[in-house]
Amino acid sequence: MQAQSVSYTQVPGRCWPSTRRALWIIAEALFYRQAPVPDERLAWLTREACLTLEQAGPRSCLLLQLGAWAVVWLGPLTLGLRPGLSHLPVSARVEVLSRLEDSAWLAAPVLAVKVLLCTLYYEQPAALVEIGFVSDCKGSIHAA
Repeated sequence: MQAQSVSYTQVPGRCWPSTRRALWIIAEALFYRQAPVPDERLAWLTREACLTLEQAGPRSCLLLQLGAWAVVWLGPLTLGLRPGLSHLPVSARVEVLSRLEDSAWLAAPVLAVKVLLCTLYYEQPAALVEIGFVSDCKGSIHAA
């Protein structure tokens, strides 16, 4: 039986669809490690990020949405490409994020989005195991 693919459109929450899509696209590049991130993990991460934004309040939510928009639409311009991360392969998205971190005018938005996504992503035990984390307190997470 073939596994069903999950899409950002299937992620529940009150976030705007464009915000869910932006978070998904950024996360695909941010956590790419020579293999694509499983869609189920991206769906979980996008849902959790949207829930976090809903609880953060309207101002924080708006600022992060604007930051994600800036990363998605203005980021490719740093490589001389047309706007929009979604049409780029994941390897080019990784390069865009790397360039944005060094940018004087887009570093803050990309880092704000990265902080949210990384904080949530590494709450998952499977993600911790992938980076070699071994729990010191309860021993419930072990490196593979």
